[in-house]
Amino acid sequence: MIHGASNRGADVVMAQHGVRITDFMQGQRLGKKDHLVQWPRPPKPKAISAEKYKRHPDFIIMREVEVNGRILVTTMLDPKLITTQSLGALYKMRWHIEVDFRTIKATLEMDVLRCKSQQMVDKEIAVYILAYNLVH
Repeated sequence: MIHGASNRGADVVMAQHGVRITDFMQGQRLGKKDHLVQWPRPPKPKAISAEKYKRHPDFIIMREVEVNGRILVTTMLDPKLITTQSLGALYKMRWHIEVDFRTIKATLEMDVLRCKSQQMVDKEIAVYILAYNLVH
């Protein structure tokens, strides 16, 4: 998913998964509790073909940083452009977006999307958001 988002020009900011161990002594140090590490390609999921799996890189470079006691992981690698504080603020905004989207889903009763293709699902969500804005 991270590789796919990066290929589409999007960056990723997320909390570190509880299973993954962060050792700030490893990788390229960028600052206190801030470093770059290589994440190896995970085992092939059943949902994708072997051909598609082979197109993914053997590893990706990720930035791991501790902000307010939470380990955040991002594809935004330059600490001069994106500080640890701005990553923390961005992650906090992400939470508000999720809550707002959940509110829109509940208000418009869009718990089940009826379209099948990605293009039509995108359009269905856009229409729901347009309707929400018109009503709101």
